[in-house]
Amino acid sequence: MKKLFLLLFCLTFLFVFSCATNPPVASDSAAKIDKEIAEGKIPTIEYKILLNENLFKFNFNEAGDPILTADIAKVLKEAGVVFPADKGPAKKGANLYAVTENGELQKQELIYRIKEDSLNPAKSKITLKSRGDNFENLDFKTVEKVAYEFDAAASGKPTTDRNKLVHKYNTSLDFKYDSSKDFAVKDGKLDFQDSWKWLDKKYYWVHHMLRQNYPSIVNATFPGVAYTYSFIGEPADTDPKYKDLEFAFDYWIMKKDGKEKIVTELSWENTVDLTPERKVILDNYYFNMYKKLYDKGYVKKDQLLKTDEYLKFFK
Repeated sequence: MKKLFLLLFCLTFLFVFSCATNPPVASDSAAKIDKEIAEGKIPTIEYKILLNENLFKFNFNEAGDPILTADIAKVLKEAGVVFPADKGPAKKGANLYAVTENGELQKQELIYRIKEDSLNPAKSKITLKSRGDNFENLDFKTVEKVAYEFDAAASGKPTTDRNKLVHKYNTSLDFKYDSSKDFAVKDGKLDFQDSWKWLDKKYYWVHHMLRQNYPSIVNATFPGVAYTYSFIGEPADTDPKYKDLEFAFDYWIMKKDGKEKIVTELSWENTVDLTPERKVILDNYYFNMYKKLYDKGYVKKDQLLKTDEYLKFFK
């Protein structure tokens, strides 16, 4: 009897252990994403590749802005994207993210982001973003004019398995302000309360919603500033199926206590609503570009989102 009990125990243990450690069936992930796209839930996707910043040697102009050199442009063109060589950034500004006392995002991964535009201050904006691993847990879905999108990225060795892509679901709302008039980063700092009071004055209903749903946000802070520079490119492949893609090469620099962190990322997004068939084409396009950069050592080992790089550095 004891032997039978022991045998049953071992079999049960092996079954539980197997269920706990085996990944879900590979086809579930891509199939679920395709279904949600077919249902019209997520029309936009942004693909991202975090790059080894130490392998890109930028020049700098008199203002201290990075210049995308001919050597960098050559690497990116070989990967499939054309960027103007020896040119300064098309966009320039500062990003800040509100965090709790523990240096984390608000509950449910709420992102409260300041995006200050240095070249066109009137286009500065506060972005509220609900980010999650599934559609069901997203906030702001009942708010008018909310935007829906995926962030998508691979990690590790190149693959062509669509189930290996990691997706983050997002809903987002933007509220424009003028950083030359309303509030702005000064001496590498911005008080969260400056933006919070402005939001209360201009968009009381948003302010009220955040207080109700995310009560700890009233004590949030901006732990630091990411100075951001963005270069705009286009696909090297002139095939019409890629013409709606918008490319960016982002260069971020963050400083704290005498240390600095540089983040470089290649990303692109569609401007025509997704279909499941279109998603397959874009996934394969991404895999091809990822492999070209990976094979030359340009892909960073840890494929974090830039937001997570910010949180990690300033925590």
